[in-house]
Amino acid sequence: MEKSSSRIKEYAKNHRFSLALGALALSTVVSIPAFASHEHAVVKALPEVGVGLAVTEGMFVGGIGLMAASQKKVLTKEIFSKKYIKEEILGKPVDSNRGFRAGLGINSVGALGSGLVVGIGAIEALPPAMIVPSLALAGLDIAATVAIRYNIYKAINHPDEAQHS
Repeated sequence: MEKSSSRIKEYAKNHRFSLALGALALSTVVSIPAFASHEHAVVKALPEVGVGLAVTEGMFVGGIGLMAASQKKVLTKEIFSKKYIKEEILGKPVDSNRGFRAGLGINSVGALGSGLVVGIGAIEALPPAMIVPSLALAGLDIAATVAIRYNIYKAINHPDEAQHS
């Protein structure tokens, strides 16, 4: 029995993300019947959530566009060449000029905003049984956004430290 218990603990430790995702999916499926009683609230919240997502996703994509446009090496006719993309765009450091920084800021605000809009929309419209899985997904999105942006901002503000780590 002791051996089996330690194997289960080891499996759970090694697969914690998959297990958490499975638990989230299961709790979402189990809470779907409660959705029928809140259908009106969800339909009522859709316009605000839809506009909020359109704005924040527009900021996300617009920020990416501004970051790309700020890189002079991207704006060439060889952009569609696999070799050019690999060597010139992905293989060389980013020029962190003001346009790039502005685009990154807009992109970051848009990415965080999308997670917040989904979270607030879930609290406002969904039945209590569906709020936790929805907030978990929104929280994962925000956490991933912060983790990715943290490293980007760190590399821009302290390029010497980023190269050594």
